[in-house]
Amino acid sequence: MHDALFASQQEWSGKDNADQIFASLASDLGLDTNALTQCLSEGRYADQVTRDVNDGQAAGVRGTPSFFFNGYYNSGALPYDAFVTILDWVKTGELEQVIADSIRRAQATPTPIPVVDVPIGDAPTKGDPNAPVVIVEYSEYQCPFCKRYVDETLGQIIENYIETGQVYYAFKDFPLDQLHPNARTAAHAAHCAGEQGDYWGMHDLLFEKQAAWSGQGNAQDTFVSYAGSLDLDEAAFGDCMSSGRYSEVIEANLQEGAKFGVRGTPAFFVNGHFISGAQPYAVFEAAIESALTEP
Repeated sequence: MHDALFASQQEWSGKDNADQIFASLASDLGLDTNALTQCLSEGRYADQVTRDVNDGQAAGVRGTPSFFFNGYYNSGALPYDAFVTILDWVKTGELEQVIADSIRRAQATPTPIPVVDVPIGDAPTKGDPNAPVVIVEYSEYQCPFCKRYVDETLGQIIENYIETGQVYYAFKDFPLDQLHPNARTAAHAAHCAGEQGDYWGMHDLLFEKQAAWSGQGNAQDTFVSYAGSLDLDEAAFGDCMSSGRYSEVIEANLQEGAKFGVRGTPAFFVNGHFISGAQPYAVFEAAIESALTEP
C-alpha cells in the first residue's frame, strides 16, 4: 500500500475524500476492501499518526521527507548516492566524526544570515506601530510548538515589550496542511473573528483549546461555538467561514513566508533577523534588546 499510494499520488492527493480510491488500491493488492473501508471510517490509526507527527516535531523535524541515521538528522529528498555515502559512514563508524568536522567548518566560516524586510501589510497586530522593534511571526493554530510558544513565551513579550511600547507585533498564517489539516480552517476562524474586532481573542482561544479541535474531521462548527463564547455574532461568523474569503490572504502569507526561508512553525523575524522555533523567552529577550541598540 505504501508503494501504491506514492505511485498513484496525483490521483488522490487533491480529493476531499479519497476513501474510494484507497479501497480500489486495496482491491488491486488483494486485500479485504470492506475491512479497509471500516478501518478508515473508524479513524483507527488517527492517534498513532498524531503521535508520529508530535514525535517528529519534538525531534526537530520541520518538513518531509526527513531521516535519522542512527539518530543523526538529515532533511530532504537526498539522492541515492548520498544515502550510500551516509550509510557507509554509519557502517564504518565515521558518521560522528564527519558531522563534527562539518560543524567545525561551519563555525569557522559562518554563513551570514541576511536581514529580511518583512512587510506588515494587513496582518493582525499588537502594540505601537511606531515601536522601534517589529516582530513578525509566521505560525499556525494546530502546531503544538506554536502553542508552547504562546503558553510559555508570548505573554512575557507582551508584558515586557509590547505593552511598554518597545515592540510592534504581527501575526501571519503559515498552515502546514500535510501535518495539520485543520490549521487553515482555524486561520479562517481567527480572521473571521477579526471582522468583528476580536482577532486576538480567537487567536488565544484556538491555542487554549487546541487539543479539543485539532483531531476533529471538520472543526468549523466548533469554531462557530467559540465565536459565541467570545460574544460574537455567530451567524455573521458562520457566513464568513463558509465564504472562505480569507483563503487568498492565508495562502499569500504562506507563500511569503516560504520566500523568506520559513520552513516550519513558529518562525519569527525580529527587525528582519530570523529566529526559528519555539525558543525560550531568553532568546527573544536577547534579540529584542540587541535590536533596541541598533542605530
